[in-house]
Amino acid sequence: MRQELAYYAQWHMHKALAPLYQSDGEGAQRNWTFQGVIDTLKTIMCNDVRIDKIEFQQNTQPTPTQTQILELLKTSI
Repeated sequence: MRQELAYYAQWHMHKALAPLYQSDGEGAQRNWTFQGVIDTLKTIMCNDVRIDKIEFQQNTQPTPTQTQILELLKTSI
């Protein structure tokens, strides 16, 4: 069941990311793959920050490319 859910989520992500893939090259000239999208999003981090006695969590600022991907996926951090 989990594998089917993963394929279903991946299918929907591919569909949402179609504009990114369509604006990319063809074949070996292509820059974007599904794994490339995942790798790009994995660099968004949540850091624990401490200033004196105040502790909080802060997300890294998404790059323009990450922002584009998040917008295509209709999600945010």
